[in-house]
Amino acid sequence: MVSRRRFLQLAGAAALGAWRHSLHTSAQAGDPEKPILTGRVVDYAGLFEQPAYTAAKIGAFADGDLIPIYEQVEAQGGYNRTWYRTDDGYVYSSNVVPMTPYLAPPPLVTHLGEWGAWAQVVAPWSDAHTEPDANAAFMYRLYYASLHHIVAVQRSGAGAWWYKIQDPRYSEVYWAEAAHLRVLAPQEFAPINPEVEDKYIEINLGTHVLAAYENGEKIFETRVTSGDTFYWEDGTTDYFETPDGGFKVMLKAPARHMGSRGTLGSFDYPGVPWCTFFTDTGLAIHGTYWHNDFGTQRSHGCINMRPEEALWVFRWTTPEMPYEAESLPTGHLRTTPIYIY
Repeated sequence: MVSRRRFLQLAGAAALGAWRHSLHTSAQAGDPEKPILTGRVVDYAGLFEQPAYTAAKIGAFADGDLIPIYEQVEAQGGYNRTWYRTDDGYVYSSNVVPMTPYLAPPPLVTHLGEWGAWAQVVAPWSDAHTEPDANAAFMYRLYYASLHHIVAVQRSGAGAWWYKIQDPRYSEVYWAEAAHLRVLAPQEFAPINPEVEDKYIEINLGTHVLAAYENGEKIFETRVTSGDTFYWEDGTTDYFETPDGGFKVMLKAPARHMGSRGTLGSFDYPGVPWCTFFTDTGLAIHGTYWHNDFGTQRSHGCINMRPEEALWVFRWTTPEMPYEAESLPTGHLRTTPIYIY
């Protein structure tokens, strides 16, 4: 079993290999209780003896720490009742992003074709550089579940393989280690129930629940995060509440570099996955890798979802998204209605 102290030691950017080896060794040793998930701490997470804030606090984890998750526990609480059992105690799930343990690199794809391919980060993170070299200038930290358009593959002088990422938002290219990304097959974009014409989505901003309907019957439901109001230290206020009303799918993009640089509330998220846009101001239903806090308000107006659930919405809504495209404007195509109230 990997101890909590050991996980803290493994939390640095250069430790992904050691982290993978530790879990693999534990599994081979026949550990009767292996982690079912890995958790990446965002900002801060307290460690408690029991799954409750009223229990004794016995420690804390900092931003970027990796922790083993042995069990998900539903306890009494507010909008989010989920806690994770880790070594020595429990952490509240909102600031712990769950990930599938990174046990081995995915298959390397060396023939990408003229357009390239879509690839998703499967390691806790991967540092991107200006060149296919770990010593080249740092560009971005690409987190688990982020999605990227790769256009080339190259082997470095040190022997590692790297994928070249094309980022159209800022007209940038950068490189990430191929061992940290899984190339997606076209069938993973395949539409869900395309024969059904009567589809629509409802988003309840009071309960923060998104539901999908076919022929008037609910077939999917999950908690989401919506827009919030931000009060800054200089006394200014930014209003990012998600608007209500009737909308429709206006544009689809498998991934978008979302950001607001140079402002007080600036953010910079490359590779935001599975974006289903519903306003011409850039609001979308999309996957989220920077928090695990669903059922409340904390976004800049978009509807945040777990990445795997956002992928379901992306595939289920019309129109169908082709694999070899950065985005699909819907224009006069038949699109799925979205009702927000």
